[in-house]
Amino acid sequence: MIRPSQSSTIRNLRWPIVALLAFAHSLLFVIAFTSWGFPAVFFLVTPLAIASVQARRTLTLLAWTMATQFLAWLYLQSWVQEVSVAGWPAMAMYLAAWTPICAWCIRRLAHSRPFGTVPLALLVPMAWLSIDYLRGTWALGGYPWYLIGQPTIDMLPLAQVADIGGQDLAGLLPAAFGGVIADLILSSRRLAKRVRIQASVGVATLFIVILGYGLLRIQPPDAGEEGPTILAVQTNLSVSNKLRWTAQQQTSDVLSFARATLDGLEAAKSSGFEPDLAVWPETMLPAPGLERESTQVFVDGGWFPGNEFRELIDAVRTQGGVPLILGAPSYEGIAVDEDGQFSWDAHHNSVYLVDQAMPDARYDKITLTPFGETMPIISNWKWLEQKLLDFGAAGMTFDLDAGTSPILLPVGNLQIGTPICFEDTVPGNCRALVWQNGGKAADLLINASNDGWFGSHDRERRMHLQIARFRSIENRIPLIRVANTGITALVDSSGRIIAQTKPRVMTTKLFTPRLDGRNPVFASIGQLPVAILSILCMGSLILAIRGRMTEPGEHE
Repeated sequence: MIRPSQSSTIRNLRWPIVALLAFAHSLLFVIAFTSWGFPAVFFLVTPLAIASVQARRTLTLLAWTMATQFLAWLYLQSWVQEVSVAGWPAMAMYLAAWTPICAWCIRRLAHSRPFGTVPLALLVPMAWLSIDYLRGTWALGGYPWYLIGQPTIDMLPLAQVADIGGQDLAGLLPAAFGGVIADLILSSRRLAKRVRIQASVGVATLFIVILGYGLLRIQPPDAGEEGPTILAVQTNLSVSNKLRWTAQQQTSDVLSFARATLDGLEAAKSSGFEPDLAVWPETMLPAPGLERESTQVFVDGGWFPGNEFRELIDAVRTQGGVPLILGAPSYEGIAVDEDGQFSWDAHHNSVYLVDQAMPDARYDKITLTPFGETMPIISNWKWLEQKLLDFGAAGMTFDLDAGTSPILLPVGNLQIGTPICFEDTVPGNCRALVWQNGGKAADLLINASNDGWFGSHDRERRMHLQIARFRSIENRIPLIRVANTGITALVDSSGRIIAQTKPRVMTTKLFTPRLDGRNPVFASIGQLPVAILSILCMGSLILAIRGRMTEPGEHE
């Protein structure tokens, strides 16, 4: 146990050193999610842990951590300014605030009587993974990007543990490693030599266990039954077209998608392939859905010029000879009043299957993108939501309704789950699609996405693909991403990228996934391990605050 008389040796860092450590942490954080992600992620928590334990004043620690993280998030979220200049710093400020909270948690635990002799190799993972879980899953709808486990995908065996407790569990090793390095740097100023050795051996053992498990779980690329041959059509619409897509542009663009699809199918057949399915990205059909009653109401009311898009899709299906999956808006209960004003019961972001009928099946997006399709909490007051949109993102409207059922699309003998855009980064959403009625209901995931929002920022496109790869590992299922502006890719059930396209070009690519019948632990328990860890962290903080060490001369 740490004695109060030791306070001068434990908390002795003045603000310049604390600022330097905070800057080092933020720099490593940026590096971890940009260029050298895999090695950097193992050290990014170390400067923060040292500053948290040794900063002379809590306020100094929080202020410098917040300031440097704000700059880091401004850089990492710079793509937002192409959509909302006002929203860019606001988003950076919100995301930056989570790191000072984590630093405060580490500090409170490390300087408490109950946990004063517990290694940072244990305290740091508990605090960091709990904060990641809260930010990524619950707070304001969840933002599961930039979580500490993500870069482990670059060393594939270390990411396989995600099939036990999800992507969050993949963050356990880098967080523990960063904590034990902090323990060793702080040396005898905090822990006895015996405890430091035990912590080091524990982290080394954890590495060996996770690595060994991963090597056992990775399957070779040719393992499993060969699945359908799928033509992915990557479009290249800019975000400006998505916000202000004129009728003339819509007609021209959709015709180009149709031509690219038919040309791709013809080229595949000429090369000896027989595609089973063609896929378009999210919302690439600007029509008001494909249900005849919906489109007819819009046509009769003069809000939509005609059924040419519906007829075009039918022609692509007929001439191509394969089913088509595509993203489009959908409407339910459309009506027109005496003044010609439209109303509807529900408006969804949907994916349609067009095969024998028009359409055969439809999946409605269940998890709307926070601040992209809905404003958590604020959307309960539509007038306030619209005022904020008018201020920060003129031209955008949030009028979508969330879907209610994880519906699968039947193609031949297969059942296909189609998470839409942001949903492929949400573990619970994909788990609900794959695992239904006590078994593996889906054979394949196809993510129809629109990454045009990222503009010229390909870094975010690569990150979207990086995060989506964890859904394949968690559920042991192949995933095909078909993205406007890219990156369109095939990921196998071990999270391996089998093939991918270049971003920001219009192109087509054939994918043939290998199916996987394995039932991972994640199917049964989901994110339960990190949820339990978060509860333990909360309970530990309560104990730490009640039994915290009072140190003479400390003013916090």
